[in-house]
Amino acid sequence: MAQGDLLLSTIETANQLRDAGDFEGAVKILDEFNTEYPGNNWILRLYAETLFWMKDYEKAVSVYEEAIDWHPDDFDVKYEYAILLFEMGKYQQTKEILIVYTNNRPEDSGAESLLGITNYYLGDFKEADKHLKKSLVLNPTDKRTKEVYRVVSRIVSPWLKVDVSYTDDSQPLQQWAPVLQGGWYQSHFLNLSFSLGLQNFSSDSLHSNLYSFQLQNSFQFPKAGFSAKVSAGVFYTSIDQAFDYSWGISLQQKMAKYFYLRVGGERLAYTYTLASIEKPFSRGIYNVSLSWEKPKSWNASTGYIGEYFPDDNNVQTFFAWGLSPAISFSIFELYFGYAFNYANSKESRFVPEKSLDEILEDYNPDEQIKGIYDSYFTPNDQFANSALLNFNIIPSQKINIKLHASVGFYARAMNPYFYLDKEQGKTIIKQGFYQESFTPLDLGINFDMELTDKLLLNFSYTYLQTFYFNSNNFNLGLKFYF
Repeated sequence: MAQGDLLLSTIETANQLRDAGDFEGAVKILDEFNTEYPGNNWILRLYAETLFWMKDYEKAVSVYEEAIDWHPDDFDVKYEYAILLFEMGKYQQTKEILIVYTNNRPEDSGAESLLGITNYYLGDFKEADKHLKKSLVLNPTDKRTKEVYRVVSRIVSPWLKVDVSYTDDSQPLQQWAPVLQGGWYQSHFLNLSFSLGLQNFSSDSLHSNLYSFQLQNSFQFPKAGFSAKVSAGVFYTSIDQAFDYSWGISLQQKMAKYFYLRVGGERLAYTYTLASIEKPFSRGIYNVSLSWEKPKSWNASTGYIGEYFPDDNNVQTFFAWGLSPAISFSIFELYFGYAFNYANSKESRFVPEKSLDEILEDYNPDEQIKGIYDSYFTPNDQFANSALLNFNIIPSQKINIKLHASVGFYARAMNPYFYLDKEQGKTIIKQGFYQESFTPLDLGINFDMELTDKLLLNFSYTYLQTFYFNSNNFNLGLKFYF
């Protein structure tokens, strides 16, 4: 059989085998032809494409590179190779090939879209915006391009957001917190944002305001898989008429394709107890975590959080969680998972509400001596196992409803208590601990709606049940893009 006839016969047979789902058979005859008659462009492209369909990416790479060596001016081969590299997550190589391709094929909307999405994944948002916009000029109906462009255009646009939140907990402590935020993206290295806020605290016995201002810059090194955020701020507490400062830094390093290391630290005001509102103070928080984040697969994270207080005390927390891929049906998505956390403090800050003399005045051995955390909560061998459930409803591109539940099913803590004892003939107050069960809960709903292309509405509600208190948290926000 002449080589030309054999070529046509091989291509026809390979296509028939592929249509029948016999990819291995197609690869076999294509490989045999390429071995006997190397360099045929049609054979090499069909061969590489079939390997791609089989997800034999490494072999497909070698065949595409062979085709490009034989046919360096064939831009169709280069485009197909770029698609393969994109699927492999090799975005920098994808970008380099697509730049050359789009310079030679400026009217290819699909290539412009892929180049824009590649830049988006690389964190080069302005370049992504440029190419996605051009793609939509060439093909304004492409759904995927429109979806990614909507996200990217908002990243590069200046924005303002107004949030108002209200929290009511069982200590009892109420909090109103209006916040004005804004941001302006310029480049990998200049992505500025600010936050100007007021926290109004009130209870039966106190009223106080905390005013805060913070600046933040985010920057990225996409080729290195590294990103960081750095912030600094100042706040003023009305109850003691004093200024203090805040800072924060968070670092993220991509260790492998889906594997991330995160490290961070910050200094913030502590505002979770009545005592901390009456006597304001700040604490340092340091964290490290390892995460596996793969789309459409299981995700997991484990890490450590250390809180360090000005009285040389500290609270150490260890956590781990895993979340399933989405179970999708119609407009619904369901996720389930498991979480564990353990927390312990160096020293307890649970103290009696009254002095020894006041306790002795009306002491009843059948009644518990009351105590309070001063000035912050200190867990003692506290751990919790929790079942996780996330349920998303996406009725349209402009509405997203998320419900979440974290329900503790085996949780214990060493609860502090006080008792009177004798020491060298004197009555003293001593502290003991007993193990107590509790049921931590985190239940909530988040509602997002695009009122217009430039205006977003958000509402959320969360109910928290902790070892220390229960709380209801409401938030309403409006975000405007310029």
